[in-house]
Amino acid sequence: MSISWPLTLLGFILVSIIALVSLLLKTCYRGYHCLAVIVSFVVISIAGYGYWGGYRGYAERGLIEHIDMRLNKLVALPSLSGEQVLDTLHQLESQSKASSYALHKLATVYSQIGEHVKAAGLLDQAFQMSAREEFLRPLIMQTSLAYNGHLSDDLRDRAVRLLTHDDFPLHNIIALDDYSKGFYEHAVSRWEWIMRHDPYITASGKARMQRAVDVSRTKAGLAPARVLVKVDCVTQNTDTRDNIFVSITKQDSRIPLAAVKIKGHDLNQTLSITSADMMLPGTELPIDEPLVVKVKRGSHADDAMAAKEVGKSDTFMVESNPKHIKISLSD
Repeated sequence: MSISWPLTLLGFILVSIIALVSLLLKTCYRGYHCLAVIVSFVVISIAGYGYWGGYRGYAERGLIEHIDMRLNKLVALPSLSGEQVLDTLHQLESQSKASSYALHKLATVYSQIGEHVKAAGLLDQAFQMSAREEFLRPLIMQTSLAYNGHLSDDLRDRAVRLLTHDDFPLHNIIALDDYSKGFYEHAVSRWEWIMRHDPYITASGKARMQRAVDVSRTKAGLAPARVLVKVDCVTQNTDTRDNIFVSITKQDSRIPLAAVKIKGHDLNQTLSITSADMMLPGTELPIDEPLVVKVKRGSHADDAMAAKEVGKSDTFMVESNPKHIKISLSD
């Protein structure tokens, strides 16, 4: 929790250097003079360690415990107002200006009550004070929340350096920054990549991201690339566990351009097929060629090759966003 050991090491190095120089220059006419110098600097080093390492670390832990105690008392009140919460946090903040960890803790509380601007400010103070990597990621996230996705150039650069291939939340923050700065095509590309690769994205999360993509496409004047497919189950031969493959192909082709797989129990729902579902990543649904939606059905163990075609749409052009297609299954 402290950086005391470099200071202690530096103290002992200084002791050694001064003692050596004293001997070389023969300024120590009696051994006890050198011993006095060494002992003095050892005492100074130990005292420095006691303050920077022991006392400050102890004081910082005590401050965090004090914050916990005040917050626990606060939430235990029978009636609690927002004004009381903010007043307590302001008092604790004034006591925590010298502790990066205490500032980080208070920033977490501010974030939990929706005060993202305040949280971002405290995290920035904590990071500037100690430059700890553990403060950087929350600083980036809170800044994004506080300023509608906008990051400073410096914070954007730090986020990019922190980014890993499968860090989908950070990819989303960078996409939000692109959107806030008017780089809509970059935002669309990154969001569609997330929807294509994030194995943990929820249906609601994907729907929100798709809406952001649609808005970005409109702002950027990009070609529409969304087809809504409603597959009606009018036959009794579909099991809820069956694999249903819905694909979009060119009119005279058997090769799918985009495809999604659902289960039999998901029939009668509207599917959204977008560029995130393209078989070839980075491509878009063509807007100048006639397309067809095909539906195949197989058992729960079948893949798309083994499945049987049970539905097909009329030809259509992706000329408006979104395009609505309705298909009824047949046997």
